[in-house]
Amino acid sequence: MFVLVETAAGFSIFSAADGKAKSAEDVRATFARDPSSAISLAKFIPFADSAAAMTAIADLNESATLPANVVSDIKKLMKKSSDDTLLVGDKFLSAFLHEELPKLKVEYPRTDASTSMNVELLRQIREHLPELLTGSTAGLGDDATALAALLDTSARGLAHSLSRYKLKFSPDKLDTMITQAVSLLDDLDKELNTYSMRIREWYGWHFPEINKIITDHVALSKFILAVGSREGASDAEKKEQLDLILGEELTERVIAAQVHSMGSEVSDVTVDHMKALATQIVSISGYRDELASYLKSRMQAVAPSLTELVGELIGARLIKHAGSLHNLAKYPGSTIQIVGAEKALFRALKAKAATPKYGFLFNASLVGQAQNKVKGKMARSLSAKCALAIRCDAFNEDEGEDREELGAQYKGMLEMRAQALEFTKGGSLSGASKGRAQDKKYSAPQRGAGGRPDSYDERADSTLGQPAKKRKVEGGAVDEKKEKKEKKEKSDKKEKKEKSDKKEKKE
Repeated sequence: MFVLVETAAGFSIFSAADGKAKSAEDVRATFARDPSSAISLAKFIPFADSAAAMTAIADLNESATLPANVVSDIKKLMKKSSDDTLLVGDKFLSAFLHEELPKLKVEYPRTDASTSMNVELLRQIREHLPELLTGSTAGLGDDATALAALLDTSARGLAHSLSRYKLKFSPDKLDTMITQAVSLLDDLDKELNTYSMRIREWYGWHFPEINKIITDHVALSKFILAVGSREGASDAEKKEQLDLILGEELTERVIAAQVHSMGSEVSDVTVDHMKALATQIVSISGYRDELASYLKSRMQAVAPSLTELVGELIGARLIKHAGSLHNLAKYPGSTIQIVGAEKALFRALKAKAATPKYGFLFNASLVGQAQNKVKGKMARSLSAKCALAIRCDAFNEDEGEDREELGAQYKGMLEMRAQALEFTKGGSLSGASKGRAQDKKYSAPQRGAGGRPDSYDERADSTLGQPAKKRKVEGGAVDEKKEKKEKKEKSDKKEKKEKSDKKEKKE
């Protein structure tokens, strides 16, 4: 049996003696006594340099493939002993060798107990690797301790190179940037809302009329930075600056309001603290705009079709929820439709109520512009197109324009469907409409050869001999009253009789 083992220095092919070990305990005992008696090095294939080592190990981990020179050496070695078996450590590598060398007998450790000896053999080889490589034709020296230190250093360097390679070429790298950007955007919105509420309440004690005049938070913060206390609004030198911030109309309203303001007086120290908070609001708002433009550019580069359909913000939230664009591409349309409404979904399932129709997609323009009665239909149609667009963005290698055209094409189709749903009664485009009366097919009575019906009921000509029917007066109200009265009389007689019988028994 031959054993293929990869190391940081190269690939090693060991030759194990057959028949000596019958179980995992025997393998362990043999290696404990003398590793060289159980196995010997048959071939060592070193890496040319660190770049070749990194490429070979990366291919082995990602696609379970071997370099061409390793495959050729295995083929030459196995030709000498065609009956032997090659043991490898991975089933995918075993499948690769079966494709490259169909006549080769390849085994790999399985989970059953019958292959525990092979698992132990691989474990013991890796544990005693320096001792097995020293003094051989590998050219790695005769000192096992020095070789062990060299292999450890090489393994550490190879691990660092492989980590840098995976980080550099990771397909999730841009997704991570989008996830962090949209998370930070949400955090900034929360901070801006908190600071804006605080500055309005704080400055409102000094100038309460300003809250109804200036509704924009950033404009209010710039106003506070420009004038300070409310008396500064009437300063002629600051009027031009206020016109740039608020506009002439709002500036005149602010000046008129501050003359008869009901607010309390504040000190200069308090005004300074208000200005410091207003500075933070203006700064965070400016950075938030920059971050929004960065997120838009990243989404245009990573998922242009999805961005065209639902916008960069909703698309980024979908990617964040799934973890990456590739994970989102695995979602069906029905899952994309309710992403963001998981709590409502499980609450509805627990209460056996109606499940939600949309999650993040509710904020999409195509769904928001639709009528209330067709929002669910539009969300379902949009999620189906989003699933196709996401897969195109994730797995299509073409750049830019083709993917954007696909998103624009899907958006046009959805807009046409929205118009059709708006002008269709009942909101249905296929099948019979529920709101429309159905035309029943007329079936003529069957007639005989003479043009008359086949049969004629003569009993319908006379009613003699038939039981008389009760005539209903005002929908049968008289008959119903009479029946109720008779039933009540019968029940009263029955109760009287039961009472009299009870009295007789007591007497």
